[in-house]
Amino acid sequence: MENRQSQGPQELLRMMERLRQSGLNDDARERELLRFAGENMNEAQQEKMRSVLRDRRSLQELLQSEQAQALLRSLGKQGSQG
Repeated sequence: MENRQSQGPQELLRMMERLRQSGLNDDARERELLRFAGENMNEAQQEKMRSVLRDRRSLQELLQSEQAQALLRSLGKQGSQG
């Protein structure tokens, strides 16, 4: 069995922000997130992510959370400095 290193929620949010800015449609973004999950998350984390992706309301709530918003602001600042 392959031993995948677990990525934290910050890395997932960074990936989501990159995909949001990419201009891809929703289906393509979801495929990329699932690919990322398969490469970087353990099975329990993948299932949790899939359940959130299936529930758009949960996804919106996650993205509106204080932690997600702070990270997205931070990523925006980093992107403008690069």
